[in-house]
Amino acid sequence: MKIMINLATGLLLSLMVVGCASTPKPSKAQVLSQNQELSAFQSSLESARANEVDFLAPDGFKHAQKEFDAALENAVDGDAYSENVESGMSALKKAEKNAQESKTLMREALTVREQAIKARAHEILPKKFADLDARLQDNMRLVEKGKEEEAREARGELITNYSALELMALERATVTPAQEMISKAEESDADDLAAKTLALSKKELSLAISILRAERSEQDKASEHVARSKALAARSIYISDIIKLFNQRDFTNEDIVLWYQEQLASIHRPLPTPLVFTKSNYEVVTEFENDIKGVLTAEAAARNELQLTEEKNQLLLNVVAALREENIAVSQSYKGRVEEIEMANKKAQDRYEKVQNMFSLAEAEVYRQGHNVLLTTYGFDFLPGESEIKSDNFDLLNKIVEAINTFESPYVIVMGHTDSTGNEESNKALSIKRAETVASFLKKVGKMSTERVTHEGYGESRPVATNDTKEGRAKNRRIEILIINKE
Repeated sequence: MKIMINLATGLLLSLMVVGCASTPKPSKAQVLSQNQELSAFQSSLESARANEVDFLAPDGFKHAQKEFDAALENAVDGDAYSENVESGMSALKKAEKNAQESKTLMREALTVREQAIKARAHEILPKKFADLDARLQDNMRLVEKGKEEEAREARGELITNYSALELMALERATVTPAQEMISKAEESDADDLAAKTLALSKKELSLAISILRAERSEQDKASEHVARSKALAARSIYISDIIKLFNQRDFTNEDIVLWYQEQLASIHRPLPTPLVFTKSNYEVVTEFENDIKGVLTAEAAARNELQLTEEKNQLLLNVVAALREENIAVSQSYKGRVEEIEMANKKAQDRYEKVQNMFSLAEAEVYRQGHNVLLTTYGFDFLPGESEIKSDNFDLLNKIVEAINTFESPYVIVMGHTDSTGNEESNKALSIKRAETVASFLKKVGKMSTERVTHEGYGESRPVATNDTKEGRAKNRRIEILIINKE
């Protein structure tokens, strides 16, 4: 039993040890994300590197980086790291100070170095550039050690070497295409078979190099000479090829001329008339030239005609587009106007129907005249020869006022009519008086402005029925009220 207990105890202790041993360490990224002090140290290093402190004060920056790496490892292992951070930050601050001193002391050398980099010296001549950078950094280390006087002594040589490296890079980048083509020409025996052309190519190359050495900013001008040098070298290759062909086929002078003429005829063949060699070479070449000029002139004329046609077509397209836009605008305007008219007609119809429903047939007949309304009233009960309105006609007058008020800003014409009974002159005067009485009511009781209400009298001159019957005379005795819409 005691043995079993001991075994169990041992197993439990073993599991505890294994459990503790299997606890994973945090990653460096986790430590940095959780530790503000280390994260700030890392940011300071990155900022210093962006300012080239690692180049300008290499030893100091290297020391600071080493302390950061040690601090990070200690933090991952759970060990103390504050001393590493303190030492590293102190080294970084000193490195930044030394970098500024180096930048001031070696300002001219650094400027020439940048010019060399712009000329791609670090890509074209990587080993030479790296060696020179190593020598420059040795000078930076002298500044870090406080040996500024020794650093000053090396400045001139560094400036000269970086400048020479810049020129070498410029020359290689600019003139290499021509140099390579000249080498190919020499491999093709152009220095023997096309010596004049190749000599011209080398002269152009020499001019390009002279320009770069005299003024490095004239790269475009130097490139023009390089392009001519390359073209001449390529031409010398093809001249050599033709001469080799002549030599291989054992051409006589006559064979060479015939070959030349066949080349001219082949080129001329697409033109309308054949090239004839029954003339001097000058005349043949002149004829060839004139034929080409004729084709070019015809082509230019056709191109001009095509351009004029295209311009005319564009003008027509512009006109069509303008007409289309105008048509759309007119259509939209017409559509809008139709909608306005339809709305106005509907409003006028609704108003007419509303007014019509106000009156009985005994009181008035209601007519629509466009957007206006004419009331022909028969309900006024004037005494014979009188124009005074009886009290039992007030209801009819109020209805007339209500009808007028269905319009927003109407004008009203009150027109009086009589039958033919009595004197024509007196009938007219009576009709005017009765119209005036109704108009006065509309102004006073209906509160209509004076300038919006007028009255007229027509006596017996406008009958609507016969005056031979009692019913006809009753229809002729009427007051008409024309309500004119002025919206």
